[in-house]
Amino acid sequence: MKVLLIDPPATFLRGDGVTRHLFPLGLGAISAVLTEEGHTVRVLLPDTRSYRGDDPWGVLEGVIAEEAPDLVGVTGMTGTFGAAVKVVDSVRRVLGPDVTVLMGGTHATFCVDEAVRVPGVDVVVKGEGEDQAVSLVNGFEKQGKSFDPLTVPGVAVLRDGMVCHSPTKPPRRDLDNLPWSRREGLVWDELRHPLLYQSLITTRGCPYKCTYCGIPNATDRLTRYRSPKDALDEIAFLREAYGVEDLTFYDPVFTLNRRRTLAFMKQMVERDLAMPFTCQTRADRVQADVAEAMAQAGCTRVFFGIESGDENSLAKMKKHMSLDAIRSGVKIIQDAGIGASGFFIVGFPWETEALVEQTVDFALSLGLDMVNLFSLTPLPGSELWQGALEGPKKVDFRGTQRNLTSLSDADYFRCFSQAKSRFEEYNHKSVQSRMSHWPGALPDQAMPPKLPR
Repeated sequence: MKVLLIDPPATFLRGDGVTRHLFPLGLGAISAVLTEEGHTVRVLLPDTRSYRGDDPWGVLEGVIAEEAPDLVGVTGMTGTFGAAVKVVDSVRRVLGPDVTVLMGGTHATFCVDEAVRVPGVDVVVKGEGEDQAVSLVNGFEKQGKSFDPLTVPGVAVLRDGMVCHSPTKPPRRDLDNLPWSRREGLVWDELRHPLLYQSLITTRGCPYKCTYCGIPNATDRLTRYRSPKDALDEIAFLREAYGVEDLTFYDPVFTLNRRRTLAFMKQMVERDLAMPFTCQTRADRVQADVAEAMAQAGCTRVFFGIESGDENSLAKMKKHMSLDAIRSGVKIIQDAGIGASGFFIVGFPWETEALVEQTVDFALSLGLDMVNLFSLTPLPGSELWQGALEGPKKVDFRGTQRNLTSLSDADYFRCFSQAKSRFEEYNHKSVQSRMSHWPGALPDQAMPPKLPR
């Protein structure tokens, strides 16, 4: 069967030539298992193409017509769900009623009733979708439209206006037995960019229960690990096949398991696979020996999800970290010679202007290389999404953030804007300071312009 997997566009739709080179590992995983089954799989990543014009959907529909797949899989993520709906509409308009359309992804999983009612969607795949994808594609190939997708665990369909679910499909435990994400079969193959081959993930799941995250309400929160050998074999392949010289690990908490992390870093050095890499983790999950091992393996930067400078707020959001633990974790990484950046969130329902200012003060006191501030946006599946929103549950990351605090909208947005300005000023000074210490640093007059407050 000929399969087309589509990552819905974002930057492509702007028509100003901006590109985004982030490989969707989920689609790569689906592509890999279907290819092993003998299916012909192509992957369309619109945002990798520098498009200038005012008819992006016309271009995409032309590509879909040329590909002429038997089955289309569309990723349904919250930030691009509107585009995903439009992709399905375009597929139906171009290919007609005979093509089978599947939708998966986190938004489709947590908002399955919404996803399954998208006109043109035949089946919604819930959760990790490798096994479901294989069963569905094989079933439709053999039986056509007479195939009943509800015989496959972990899917949903719409019948006579009712949402019907098959039994829950537990996530795979044996990650080493899954093929690596396939990065071939790109529709626009000439647009290969190094960033498409630098990302990978070595774990799935997260044991923590942060209220702003959807993982705690997933079907299985158990953390599952790939063996160091399997992950390092993939790194060796990426270097040999694509000349990869930098890596980005997207594990939710890269250093969650101390012994595994030490073994992973040790083998990375022993196999001569040490190279610059970045990762993300919690500040209370790093130790000095782990940081030193990471530095020897090439780690250049760790991104910490810190979120708040108030311990009561951290407890309420179920982050459960002390400020001392955060300070200690950041210092451990920095003492190992690794860069440290932090993510912070303001706008929780209980927050006041004083608490927002406290978070900003704490963030700027840690000596981080970069600080990143976000206004709280409850995500589908999260505890905040379930409890804090009323009415239609829509999220548009491109628009104004929703105010969930007791402050007036005007006061909250002013407060957030002031906090954001302080972060930007800090980052600007941090960049200037680091540039001044680089060999052959630019003179002061050649530094980037100061960001406005």
